[in-house]
Amino acid sequence: MNKFKAEKATREIRNKIYKFDSKAEATYFDKLYQLAVSGEITSLSTQPEFSVGTAYTITVNGKKKKIQSLRYTPDFKYEKDGEWYVVEVKGKKTTDYTMRKKLFLIQAKDVYNVDYFIEVVSGVETEYQCGTVRRIA
Repeated sequence: MNKFKAEKATREIRNKIYKFDSKAEATYFDKLYQLAVSGEITSLSTQPEFSVGTAYTITVNGKKKKIQSLRYTPDFKYEKDGEWYVVEVKGKKTTDYTMRKKLFLIQAKDVYNVDYFIEVVSGVETEYQCGTVRRIA
């Protein structure tokens, strides 16, 4: 069990073990895996990693300290009909997740060529279409 009391789950497919932080994540993987087997989606990957910030150096009490870039690791990424999808499965939204999602969505299309972001929170699925970011005044 993790800090949110979610039970971890695993799946074994063709002698490869997939580990998930929750049963909901594993269940969503089952759905995506069946779509991959049927050919409806391709390039299914788990835990893709995206940089949503820039590494930098700061001086603290006269000493330089390197700050790593902020990383966002959603649950799944796949391709369907020439478009890329990223999926995040959550039991509930946290402040950290909400911040990383916002930072990811700013760059999703322009930097990572992601067309759609699917958020699944407590079983409710929301699809965001990613687009070129334009500043609003």
